[in-house]
Amino acid sequence: RNIPSNMLKFVLYEEFKRVILRFRQGHHSLSSSDTPSYTDPSPLSTPEHLLAGAASGVISSALTTPMDVIKTRFATGDYSKFNPVSLAAHLIKTEGAATLWAGFRVRVAWSALF
Repeated sequence: RNIPSNMLKFVLYEEFKRVILRFRQGHHSLSSSDTPSYTDPSPLSTPEHLLAGAASGVISSALTTPMDVIKTRFATGDYSKFNPVSLAAHLIKTEGAATLWAGFRVRVAWSALF
């Protein structure tokens, strides 16, 4: 979970920084044309960096929580007859899709802070 989560976090962080720069410079579209470069003389402020970091942490946590739930189920239960995809399908069938996001709120709050 750490590798996919961190990979997403850093990619999203860079993209959020670009979006913040575009909006600050008056380019209110998310298209990739005229993307400001990082040699731009107006760097992001500390609150803007915090916003980009928090948003990237929240989104990466939201996307990787199902993988973490499946990994935890393998570690704590008797699911040896399943592979990750079949375990996800089993959990959705027996407990509902929401079970794949168990602990989501706490994980997202933690990720937004760090």
